[in-house]
Amino acid sequence: MQEVGKSSEKFAKGLPKPIYEFGPFRVDPQNRLLLRDGQPVPLTGKPFDILLALLERHGQLLTKDELIARVWPDTVVEEGNLGRSISSLRKALDDSPDQQRYIGTLSRHGYRFVGDVRECRQESGTAAGPAEVMPFPAPGPRALPSTGGQRRLWFQRWWIAAVAALLAMAVGYGWTRDRGRHAAEMTALQLTANPTENWVMGAAISPDGKYLAFYDRTGLYVRSIGSGETHLVPLPPEWKRRILTGLRWFPDGEKLIASVPGSDGTDLWAIAIVGQSPPQLIRRAGLWASISPDGLSIAFQNGEAQHRGKELWVAGIGGESPRKLLTAEDGDLALSPVWSPDGRWIAYLRGSADLEAGEFARTAAIEIRPAAGGPAKILVTGASLPAAASLFCMKGRGCLSWSPDGRLIFAASDPSGTQLSRHEYSLWAVPVDLRKAAAGGKPVRLAHWPDFYPNCLTLTADGKRLVFLKGRLQMDVYVGELGGDGGSLGPPRRLTLDNRGFGSVPDAWTRDGRALLLSSDRNGKLEVFRQGRDETLAQEIVEVVSGDRRRDAQVSPDGSWILYVDRLSPQRLLRLPAAGGSPEPVLDLPASARFDYKCPLAAGSCVLSRDEGSKVLFYQLDPVRGRADRLLGKVERRNNMMFSWDVSPDGSRLAVVDSDNRILTLTEGRWDEIRVEPRWSALQNIAWAADGKGFFATTATFHLLHVTTAGQVNVLLHNDRTQWLSDPVPSPDGKYLAFQGQTFDFNAWVIENL
Repeated sequence: MQEVGKSSEKFAKGLPKPIYEFGPFRVDPQNRLLLRDGQPVPLTGKPFDILLALLERHGQLLTKDELIARVWPDTVVEEGNLGRSISSLRKALDDSPDQQRYIGTLSRHGYRFVGDVRECRQESGTAAGPAEVMPFPAPGPRALPSTGGQRRLWFQRWWIAAVAALLAMAVGYGWTRDRGRHAAEMTALQLTANPTENWVMGAAISPDGKYLAFYDRTGLYVRSIGSGETHLVPLPPEWKRRILTGLRWFPDGEKLIASVPGSDGTDLWAIAIVGQSPPQLIRRAGLWASISPDGLSIAFQNGEAQHRGKELWVAGIGGESPRKLLTAEDGDLALSPVWSPDGRWIAYLRGSADLEAGEFARTAAIEIRPAAGGPAKILVTGASLPAAASLFCMKGRGCLSWSPDGRLIFAASDPSGTQLSRHEYSLWAVPVDLRKAAAGGKPVRLAHWPDFYPNCLTLTADGKRLVFLKGRLQMDVYVGELGGDGGSLGPPRRLTLDNRGFGSVPDAWTRDGRALLLSSDRNGKLEVFRQGRDETLAQEIVEVVSGDRRRDAQVSPDGSWILYVDRLSPQRLLRLPAAGGSPEPVLDLPASARFDYKCPLAAGSCVLSRDEGSKVLFYQLDPVRGRADRLLGKVERRNNMMFSWDVSPDGSRLAVVDSDNRILTLTEGRWDEIRVEPRWSALQNIAWAADGKGFFATTATFHLLHVTTAGQVNVLLHNDRTQWLSDPVPSPDGKYLAFQGQTFDFNAWVIENL
């Protein structure tokens, strides 16, 4: 790959030398002067040269080797010479290693200028005025960059995080490693420091390990890992609102492959890093592609919405000659294909899993099969990991990577957690004998974190650097006041103020509309809480012995019972007196049953849904007698696609967002479709409005909507990709709407000397 930024360096050579100002100081490079409040400060020779080098790249790290090469270009010197010159420079600036007001130190790495710098261009002996201000630390989250120059502000934040990360590693990240030759060498460093308002959605390291490609809400960027110089990669204007995923570098280091949302799913595109060529379509209906080591083939998931997670394909590098590698069995997913170092094999995850949550059953496995086609062999099973741990792959987001030395890197989760964390996530490696297509040893854990999960794994060509996104999902409950017709929403207020665990899910309102029932893991276990609409603290009602993050608590139509689920074996629906008391069993279901239930806001019966094969069946549920045997209707559900439904306030109708993103209503055994504009096709969660005349719905495009029964859509809230909105719950009186806002803390990290 050509060096990124050469054109900008040539442009800079043609400019007059700048004058730098910081604090009371002024530096004139042309006349080699350091002034303080207009008075000369004695500083000559090497310390002055070091000051110029740091100012020219203020906010960026200069390694010790870079400074020595710059200041002593033709002389062999010891590192102590640099240290003594830095000491002289600090003395002239009235700085010190403890204060570091101007010269910052990154231990054992190098130095950077950390003060606010005002840069003035000098023309014909006269300063032309400030050209730019580059403060350190970087500005707040509202100052989101949109150009390559602005990205330098973000790079300064990275070095703050880098120092913190190095310290945190020594204190609490719990690195563990095989007792072999790499045990003392492995290190980790944070490469991006984006705030939650601008989380990193995808990242990949270049084959030579010099560059990081990453995508956030402002665009696609390429950053030099050594210098921090960052450049914006031009993208088509029509991609502005699309989320790019599945970033991978081509072996030549001059292009990226990316998954881009299209008209009917996700498509694969090649994006040039060098030059100005527009992106080239590789294949329609492709997702999360892996490129073969010789750069001639790709393996990918079927990107069609109805086949998501069900099919793996192989094709030429331009999408030609596609052929299906496998189709997952009913109830299973097949995700994250990756090529072996010799290009003969493809490994992937297969088994029963919740695609959205990422956790696979213990029976799931990492399989390997010939790239040319043939039977599969098992490399690793979830059952081979420590008790309670399981294979993990959130939404199929690049969860495997294969090192040139034959080690296959994968992710796992452990729901045991701690008091403040329900889950722990880890990276593992298993050696693979490519001649036998079999595991060459037991899996070894490389790293682990509480609550932060790894995804988007990419390795350098030599296998020494692994880049991944380390992500944390924080779920909070918000409440806003609805307009008279439910078609408008006042400014929402965050109700849950506790960031422990994953967060909270709104389940149901109490019948008087004064409080919410919440499911939360804030205490390291799943519990149901009650919290008043205007209160800041939640009161625990009951602990759920075993559960997931689904909405499980409901209020019976008469308001006398609180219902919830323990997902044990067998799974059990229980009821708790709303006035207080002990839980009582309502209904037992098999451990393998996939079900959900809802209760109406005002009257009527609760409803239980059960997945049976490719269909979802709805039954009338009596929470007092514990019966659910009257069939109300059924609808098709395909390929584990997201499926949401609700019962109307009076209990007489159902509303469903099905696998084709249609709104269907069921009345007296007949299904009807409510047609909405095509641009609102990416519907996800749905809830009936309290008046029964419409619905509240969320979308995959970060919208919260009000939809009338005639199909008219009003946008209540749009977060522009800063928060994912889900689980709308209107109050029984129709005055308030609770919903969940999901905040993403995602940044790119690198493990070196892997």
